[in-house]
Amino acid sequence: MKDSYSSSRQSTQQEIETKMEKFLFDISRIKHTPKVITICRSRLSGFTPIDQWKYIEKILIEGLRSIYSNSIDITPMSAFHSLNLDF
Repeated sequence: MKDSYSSSRQSTQQEIETKMEKFLFDISRIKHTPKVITICRSRLSGFTPIDQWKYIEKILIEGLRSIYSNSIDITPMSAFHSLNLDF
């Protein structure tokens, strides 16, 4: 099994930033502060180009921190595996 697949969905940095700004603007209009935000990566499936996922994730997390006044904690899923929870 391959660890990742190549993607033909390459975007420019400007395209990524424009889409992220719109997404974060839409999120900021929600009048409810979420207790949990799940971020799913699509880098292994090849949907997101392998050379862009870190940048996309970085600006997403920065944007969420900005919206929620730096009051969010980032917890990797691996931290929950030791709890033997069924997902």
